[in-house]
Amino acid sequence: MIFILFIFNSINNFAQLIKPGEVNNNVNISDIKVIEVNIPQGSSASQISSILDSTGIVTSSLAFELYLRNENLTDKLRPGTYDIQNNLSFEDITSILLK
Repeated sequence: MIFILFIFNSINNFAQLIKPGEVNNNVNISDIKVIEVNIPQGSSASQISSILDSTGIVTSSLAFELYLRNENLTDKLRPGTYDIQNNLSFEDITSILLK
């Protein structure tokens, strides 16, 4: 039980380090791309995070998934095809996936 509490506390602390409104300003403008991504019907937050990581929209699927869990958004994202820039904050990406 103590181990589970330790793991939960560690993940929660990691999630709090994520600054959802922060945009990566160190990206060269020529590196910014609009990427088409397809989120299939029934995708879990983990699967969506992996899709976004594999397409280059987020740099860490774990960090994005923790952000979704911390904001209670894991079951609110909608399936579909989206055009998303690769330099957006987690908050901006999530707002696109909620529409």
